[in-house]
Amino acid sequence: MSWHFGFHRPYFRNLEGRIDPRGFVGHCEAWGQTVDGTWLFLDPQGKGFFTLVTHHHDEVLAQLQARIDLCDLILRYEAEPNFRFPLHGPMTCASICGALVGIRALLPSTLRRKLLASGAEVIHAAQREPEGPSRAGT
Repeated sequence: MSWHFGFHRPYFRNLEGRIDPRGFVGHCEAWGQTVDGTWLFLDPQGKGFFTLVTHHHDEVLAQLQARIDLCDLILRYEAEPNFRFPLHGPMTCASICGALVGIRALLPSTLRRKLLASGAEVIHAAQREPEGPSRAGT
C-alpha cells in the first residue's frame, strides 16, 4: 500500500483571522489507496478527526485536488501496514499519521524528516512567493 502525507505550513491566524495555537507548528494529514482501489483520507485536526473512505472517481479526484491546493509538501511512502499505537505524549496529527506506517513523531516537522530519511518520495512541493518587501530595486 502506498501512503501519501501532506504537510501544511505553520500559521499564526486561522481562516477567521483569530490567533490559533493549533497551527503554530504546522499540520499534517494522510491518505492512501488499497489494492482494490478504495481511497482512505485521514485528517486528524484539533477540532475533530476527518475520515473519508471512497472509491467514487469524481470524489477521489476532488479530494486529491484539495490536498494539492492545501498542502505545501506531499510525500509518497511505500510501506506495508505497520500500525503502531502512539504511546508517547499527546496524540497529535503527526503521531496519528506516523502510526499508520510505524513511525513515531510528535511534530509534523519530525514526521517529515523521518519519512524523508526512510526513503519517501516528494511528489508535490508548493512554490511560495517570499514574504516581506521585495529587494528587486536594491
